[in-house]
Amino acid sequence: MKHRKGPAPTHTDEQYLAFDPGASDDFPVEVEARKTKLVVTRKEHICFGWKADTQHSIQAGTRVFRESGKCEGQFGTNYMCLPCLDIALEPDFW
Repeated sequence: MKHRKGPAPTHTDEQYLAFDPGASDDFPVEVEARKTKLVVTRKEHICFGWKADTQHSIQAGTRVFRESGKCEGQFGTNYMCLPCLDIALEPDFW
């Protein structure tokens, strides 16, 4: 079993996988062919936090939320660390 970096998660895998940033009124963009998965990164990525000042690097070997799909005609993949996702899942965040 690989060592997981970062603090212990505060939500279940099911809650993480059900998360949809496009479901809020603040992000009215439709994502086609959307897929979500919890993965362990093989290389460094940028966390797609909610504000420019919260974006940070996710180190290789970190368990993260990965979302992929087609948005505004472009295919892409985004990664979010679980601590940032824990914040976004809080009821008072939205």
